[in-house]
Amino acid sequence: MKKTLIISALCLFAMLTPAQAQDIVYLKNGSVIHGTIIEHIPNHMVKIETSEGNIHEFNIEEVEKMVFTPQVNPYQAASPSLSTDSGDYLKKGFRAFVEFAVDVQTDQETADDYNGFVSVPITLGYQVNKFLFVGAGIAPGITSNGSPYYYDYDNYNHYYYDYYDDDFYYRPAYNSHFVLPIYGALRFDFINAKVSPFLDMRAGYSVTDYSRGAYASVAVGCRVKHFNFSIGYTFQDRKDYDKFNHVAFRFGYGF
Repeated sequence: MKKTLIISALCLFAMLTPAQAQDIVYLKNGSVIHGTIIEHIPNHMVKIETSEGNIHEFNIEEVEKMVFTPQVNPYQAASPSLSTDSGDYLKKGFRAFVEFAVDVQTDQETADDYNGFVSVPITLGYQVNKFLFVGAGIAPGITSNGSPYYYDYDNYNHYYYDYYDDDFYYRPAYNSHFVLPIYGALRFDFINAKVSPFLDMRAGYSVTDYSRGAYASVAVGCRVKHFNFSIGYTFQDRKDYDKFNHVAFRFGYGF
């Protein structure tokens, strides 16, 4: 019984003990030496130490070939959770982003006519390499008019001032309008890791009547795994209205 326990313990120890990677030296006389190459002078000599502790030195003319075995930490290889970030987080292939954005008006000239908008940008594209993403998307959203420029207390009517016509026009207060910018997108992740700063650039055209015109945006942010946080500046030209510029705050998730 005791002998069986000893044999079992030895077998278990052998299974748990990582195998030692060995180099191999093949000699022209047919001999094969296993061990660790402890010295190698190209075109001159090689010295190998066997597992028994014997050291053999051979002239390079005696050697047919040598095989160097990479030294791998078996515990780290068997436990991926112990390894650090390999720097290979972003890979080529399809990539998508869904964001929630709040844009705040910064142009005081049109602030009385426009309060900003909320939108849900959706961007689809391709990760070209570990750092560059190219894609396109849409940003459906809702805008609201700002406070009326003039209020007629006698008749309870709201008016706004048209800078082009230099005149006041009636309009209901706080109207909402649907906007739909369609854009191409470039994104550059500075670090190929789970946490990275990034630069996001978009340019396109808004197709709805209220905001019809050129659209452009540039933002900087931080990606934490799949989550994205950014702040940027957006320009929106409007064919039939004053253009407006705004600061955009975005929170999103990447696939």
